[in-house]
Amino acid sequence: MKRMIAPVLFFVFAISLNAQSSIDRLFERYQGLDGFVTVTISGNFLKMVGKFDDGDDDFLRNADKFTAIRILAQEDDNMEVDNFYDIVMDEIDKGGYEEMVRVNSSDSDVKIMVKAEGNVFTEFLLVTGGSENAIIQIKGKLTEEMIREMSESIDDDNVMFGMR
Repeated sequence: MKRMIAPVLFFVFAISLNAQSSIDRLFERYQGLDGFVTVTISGNFLKMVGKFDDGDDDFLRNADKFTAIRILAQEDDNMEVDNFYDIVMDEIDKGGYEEMVRVNSSDSDVKIMVKAEGNVFTEFLLVTGGSENAIIQIKGKLTEEMIREMSESIDDDNVMFGMR
């Protein structure tokens, strides 16, 4: 019986390591390193922000639908990093993600991927490399209609501030 305990404990430990997502491992690896910044916004905070909605802002109206927003970005542009985009894309378990947008140019790469359950998007993942190295992960439950409303709101804000 005692001989079985060690292999069982090892097996349970190995399973728990695999349960951690590849995105989680990337955030843990770069969190706290010089030249990188991580931001995590909890679902509870987003629900609180959603309560401040005055009805005019589509993002605030839908903020309670997000369960988490995480950002990992290279803060120091002068820092030498092997192609961050390639590192991230090699390490991400792409199972379950659908590629929505890919942009490749001489100085940058961008990829947007989503996970969906039917017509509801449960996760957005934006990965950029080159001159701007970052990962943005947004989890929640958003419909296509909510996304359309928020993107229109962003476009309207950009027009208002002369950014268009």
